[in-house]
Amino acid sequence: MGLSEKYRKSLELKWALRLKTAIPEWGNFDGVVTHNNKSMVVFREFPEFAADGVLILPKKHICGYRDSGFERCANAILRDGGALDDLCAIPWLDQIESLPQLFQEFVTRDVWPGVEVVFDDGDQSAYYIGPVLSADDRGFALCCYDSNGKWEKVYRLEYQEVARVTLGDNYTTEFNRYMRKHGADQLEKIRGRFEP
Repeated sequence: MGLSEKYRKSLELKWALRLKTAIPEWGNFDGVVTHNNKSMVVFREFPEFAADGVLILPKKHICGYRDSGFERCANAILRDGGALDDLCAIPWLDQIESLPQLFQEFVTRDVWPGVEVVFDDGDQSAYYIGPVLSADDRGFALCCYDSNGKWEKVYRLEYQEVARVTLGDNYTTEFNRYMRKHGADQLEKIRGRFEP
């Protein structure tokens, strides 16, 4: 069975599987497909048998899957605990067909994603988190803060580099909540100087 069939199986049966990506470190993700289109897969992640956010994975960075005895057991545990009963897709993602559309929606909705990009021919990756200030057909501008809770700068990134987008996981949600509350003044200064 190829990747396309696995996406369909996961989506239709609410079946958890592991997707393997080209991200250099921590590139395997366990969960259930909630949206599948030509260029990307939206994946509800289930680490340690509990839902923890949504991943948007460009298909060009997905290099394999695992759907074996491990997943049969994981699915039995998830179903027994009711974790898959209320598997909700994010409704506005139904209309999204491309990364440019996704990032333009982040600007409109003031969504602060986590974005992992790969570079150096896929040997390196970097994770950025913060508000998307602008997006066009070529790329987007993201105002990033670091793991010390300090605003860095506005990064201009291209869609071809994006390997993973994270929404609603505990890390991103809690860190964003904190930065919206405690970093709002600095962010407004950065926004004031920003030129799209």
